[in-house]
Amino acid sequence: MLYRSNILAIVGGGSKPKYPSNKVMLLDYHQMKCIGELSFKTNVLGVKLRKDMVVVVLEQKIYVYNFSDLKLLDTIETIDNPKGICCITPKDTAILICPDKQNGKAFVQNFETGQKQSYKAHDNGLSCMSISTDGSIFVTASTKGTLIRVFNTANGTQLHELRRGSDKAEIISLAIDKNRRFLACSSDKQTIHIYSLAGEKASKKESKSDESKEDKKHEAPEIKNQTSVLSIFKGIIPYFDSEWSFAQFRIPDSRSYVAFGPEDKNVIIGTII
Repeated sequence: MLYRSNILAIVGGGSKPKYPSNKVMLLDYHQMKCIGELSFKTNVLGVKLRKDMVVVVLEQKIYVYNFSDLKLLDTIETIDNPKGICCITPKDTAILICPDKQNGKAFVQNFETGQKQSYKAHDNGLSCMSISTDGSIFVTASTKGTLIRVFNTANGTQLHELRRGSDKAEIISLAIDKNRRFLACSSDKQTIHIYSLAGEKASKKESKSDESKEDKKHEAPEIKNQTSVLSIFKGIIPYFDSEWSFAQFRIPDSRSYVAFGPEDKNVIIGTII
């Protein structure tokens, strides 16, 4: 769905699909008619919509179209991407993140500046990623599913290394709240982990030297992630460099996508699949 509008992008699936699995149908739900159609030689694995762009993900390519006339704007080649992972900022400057052509690398494209960068994110292949609403940070998880890494989009600097666990898992979804305070992660272990991104935010606070003591008094206390009791070995043994979630909960017998609710409510939403 294009935000909360009446425009839907639909790809056929299931045993008796109404539409082919290699086509993207753009539907106007109010008028109950098709307003656009995009066809491909292979199955469509993912679709992302903005008011100005349609992004279509295939197994080894991503196509970016102008929304108004469906003119092709760009084609991006990727490594095998069977899960169709890709993310793009929802508004303002269009910044797209997807797997690069090399295993474990993330490709970043800024459509306003034309800048294209590739950053090493993991040793293993990428299995999930997400980008903040403003496009300033992005997060990735690998096929191993033990570590989640947070990066600065502009220069690829790693800001956080977050540990989900020590055993292999499939990361199903990652979500960053609008204010970049928290990161949520769901996996096939039936757990949802919540991490603080306070370290990245704190660096900006430190630059505000004119902030009054009265303002600081009313600030919400900073939530910190858990660290290992053996963190004294940080920098020596890589395992202890990571931060653990400060909160987690289980959704028994379920796989779920996770998202943040209204920013003033501090709500986590889990959608069972």
